[in-house]
Amino acid sequence: MYHIMIVDDDALNLNLLLPILNLDDYRVTVVRNPEEIMQSMHPLDEMDLIVVNRTLSGISGTVICSKIREQYTMFELPILLLISAWQGDRALETGLAGANDFLRKPVEGSELRVRVRTLLQMKRSVAERIRMELAFLQAQIKPHFLFNTLNSIAALSKSKPAQMNELLNELGNYLRESFRFDNTNPLTPFDRELKLVQSYLHIEKVRFDDWLDFKIEVLTSTNFRVPPLTIQPLVENAVRHGIMRRAEGGRILIRVTRDEHFILITVKDDGVGMSTETLERIMQGPTVEGGIGIRNIERRLKQLFGWGLLIHSSLEQGTEIQVRLPIEKELERISDLDIIGKYRSPRQALEHIVQVRPNVVFLDIEMPEMSGIELAERILQQLPATKIVFVTVYDEYAVKAFELNSLDYLLKPLQTERLEKTIHRLLLTSDPTERFPDSQVILHCLGPLQFEKAGSPPITIRWKTFKAQELFSFLLQYRDKPVRKQVLLEQLWPEIEWKRGVTQLYTAIYQIRKQLQAEQVNIQISNLDEGYMLQLNGASLDMDTWEKRVAEAPAVTALTMDLHLQISSLYKGPYLGETTYLWAEMERRRLRNLWLRHEKQIADYYIAARQDEDAVAHYLKIQRMVPDEENIYVVLMNLYHRLGDRRSVEVQYSLLCRMLSQEMDMLPHPAVQEWFESWKSNRST
Repeated sequence: MYHIMIVDDDALNLNLLLPILNLDDYRVTVVRNPEEIMQSMHPLDEMDLIVVNRTLSGISGTVICSKIREQYTMFELPILLLISAWQGDRALETGLAGANDFLRKPVEGSELRVRVRTLLQMKRSVAERIRMELAFLQAQIKPHFLFNTLNSIAALSKSKPAQMNELLNELGNYLRESFRFDNTNPLTPFDRELKLVQSYLHIEKVRFDDWLDFKIEVLTSTNFRVPPLTIQPLVENAVRHGIMRRAEGGRILIRVTRDEHFILITVKDDGVGMSTETLERIMQGPTVEGGIGIRNIERRLKQLFGWGLLIHSSLEQGTEIQVRLPIEKELERISDLDIIGKYRSPRQALEHIVQVRPNVVFLDIEMPEMSGIELAERILQQLPATKIVFVTVYDEYAVKAFELNSLDYLLKPLQTERLEKTIHRLLLTSDPTERFPDSQVILHCLGPLQFEKAGSPPITIRWKTFKAQELFSFLLQYRDKPVRKQVLLEQLWPEIEWKRGVTQLYTAIYQIRKQLQAEQVNIQISNLDEGYMLQLNGASLDMDTWEKRVAEAPAVTALTMDLHLQISSLYKGPYLGETTYLWAEMERRRLRNLWLRHEKQIADYYIAARQDEDAVAHYLKIQRMVPDEENIYVVLMNLYHRLGDRRSVEVQYSLLCRMLSQEMDMLPHPAVQEWFESWKSNRST
């Protein structure tokens, strides 16, 4: 039975929701005090869905959503936010707060049931997918394999101690590689995967002796990456379901080669083989023949590259499985190089190249629509500074290629070392005028993101895309720290499939670097094995300077007031301006609260010193920045009362009522209403 929590303090709304949800036999828990959620997340562990009313007493439902998202993802714990009918323009805000979906009040019964069902089905599907992933990872070490290996070690302990030590070492290697915590990364060095396979086969060879033979042929450089836990499960399936089912045992061949397009990893056995029907059953669901590992590998390869395994099998003949990795992954591994696009159509490629203006283009010679030579000529007509590298199996075009002043001419299959030399030449021949001058740069994050160079006013960069601006802002928030690509994709491209997200990430990184270069801002974004890191290289942040000065400032007195007002002027606005990045909300709130405490210290000094006009001016400034805090209106009402400004008292009370009605659908606190009514009565007497 699904367990749903409703966070709502509106009795009328609850009377409508509960009968509808009871129609589907859900277990429903009602939380009428939202502070319970803010104080403890523990009760949420057993929930399948949270329904939150946006208009709660004392706190907005979007704040509840943001708090829940600090601990639970949108897939782990879905949230359905209920909004008033007139709040339709807040749909974007709803998503940014972390709600999966929203529904306008008063709810319509059938629509509520459908929305709830959809979110619960999504949660169940994601949970099943995670379970499959865990089953796949855990299946790498099966109990019988471990027990049999330990038995073999025990049997060798007296008769062959040297072989026992060797087997212990291989078991240690196998366990170490299997239990790596980064096995959930999209790609891992092939050498690591190969080491796991070698340890596994060595262990099985000791156990089965002449019953199992194997050969590993590595006919190309191993300096590339593969999805983790890809090859070993294929080898284990070959041993368990192919070789071990033959009375005479058999042989396994693992071969690593390249052709002009792919790195090819082949696992071949001469075991019992499979019929076409058996293979189809394995790819569709768990069977007695195994298959959970193969199906997971198939799915992950399709997510990463768009294609899966090549499998050929015949009964009593054996099975051959091939993993194909695109050679362009080699370019991704090389530092200081970003792939911003790859195309099969030369015409589409030309259109994109003219738009993004890359430094270098890698071209094949033989292509549909037009040859690589013709495409290079068209590129150079529009972008003469672009470097061209031809990659082909034909050497007869070399003369023509160099007539076009191409940077290099590479023959397939590509060798990593040769490719690295080409990239090194590219870096050496880059225009030295593109390098940045040594000047102090200040980044303004309090308010709109701006750059200020010595002696010049701040400028706002006109980013190529909104995503490029958001990506730069995200890396800036985590400056000097490595940020994994997987994290960037989850935070900035959560709703598109992984392969498209990677392409957009590369394009955005390239656009950021070009933009920083054009503005001569010496901020570096470095390529790491699994992500990027932004380094300021001497640039400073206004928020760091402001925060340091607030922390070091003495108490507010008449003597130190000028210093505090100077510090106050450094805060130009909310962190990253009016952007609505959900990932920045906690930092925005932290800085705003720090600013608010400092501003109140200044204003409260004015009140204590009976400098009411200065106090009013300062609290009005606070009100503009934080218009949703009830206490500010109350303080201003009291200050205007002390100044005898009756009209302004009424204006502040009216503004307070309007704010509370629009934002929280509620009236001022009873004590505030009582004060205002008493003030009006005294005024009339």
